[in-house]
Amino acid sequence: INSLSLVTGMAIVAIVGEGMALTSGVSATFMSSLANANVNIRLIAQGSSERQVAVVVSADDASRALRAAHMAFTLSATTASIAVLGSTGDIGSVLMKQIQGREKCLLKDLNVQLIMTCAANSRKMVIAKDINGLDMDKISDLLIDDETCTRTENFLTNTDMNKVTEIMEQDVNPNRVIIDCTNNEAVAEFYEEWLSKGINIISPSPNAAAGDLTRFKSICEAQALSGANW
Repeated sequence: INSLSLVTGMAIVAIVGEGMALTSGVSATFMSSLANANVNIRLIAQGSSERQVAVVVSADDASRALRAAHMAFTLSATTASIAVLGSTGDIGSVLMKQIQGREKCLLKDLNVQLIMTCAANSRKMVIAKDINGLDMDKISDLLIDDETCTRTENFLTNTDMNKVTEIMEQDVNPNRVIIDCTNNEAVAEFYEEWLSKGINIISPSPNAAAGDLTRFKSICEAQALSGANW
């Protein structure tokens, strides 16, 4: 041993099961799920019994890593945390109705659970009080009525893209999606940062794709490095 060092703030996440050594692809599925969740692996170890594979990750990423592993091995529903920008506009309001109408079907038929973490219009944004997300039936009311937010214990504030970034970055779900229904150049400026943090983006807006070429190339580079979808 050349030297010893102590690294703090780490956590161990492991998968355990009989016959893992005889089943191909188990470790690959585990590692891929963490990579897709933008969780950096610091160390990999396998038990002598070949019934366990463990990884060391940052303690801040432990919950996201655990959820990613559960989803990869279908131990729980695939959960996606969603933030919708421009949720009360022409496009956003139709999208919200579509999501609401397919929510139960997605869970029943595809085992996909959607959680509305944040919704915003051009002036205000509402943030879910807990991991259960916002009630999609009440989002329009929440964005215009402080009393409704207070009564439901959700948080209403001025629309702030830095705050949206912070919320989505800290979300423990491995599948995080920002749906940009705006036509705002200022929002497009955040695409590179969102993708670099492993946050997926869906948007009908042409601003990022058909706007400034330097910005477009930076966005594409961030997407390629993180593996997030745009």
